[in-house]
Amino acid sequence: MKITAILWGIVFLFAAAFFFIVFTWLLVFLWPSIEVDIALTLFSILFYIIAILVGLIFVAAMGRCFYNAKTGDIGIAKWIKIFGLIALAFFALFILLWLFLP
Repeated sequence: MKITAILWGIVFLFAAAFFFIVFTWLLVFLWPSIEVDIALTLFSILFYIIAILVGLIFVAAMGRCFYNAKTGDIGIAKWIKIFGLIALAFFALFILLWLFLP
């Protein structure tokens, strides 16, 4: 087994968790407390659907990493890896801000 494939799978797992959990939390718990018009509501629902689709892309990349871990050639494009690392950084920043800000 190649350890790099496993590590990339873990990165994609946290990136998918970021897109699934954080955006669901924002839409379900934070959104009802804000009074907005219908256009902003529709935009937020569209943004949520896009976040779910990106999360599904990361779930597929994670599955491919774990499935191809024996060969070592995971076959994931470089831009998906970079975007996964950026999403992981945002997830860590979100959690740290949520924990340490009053």
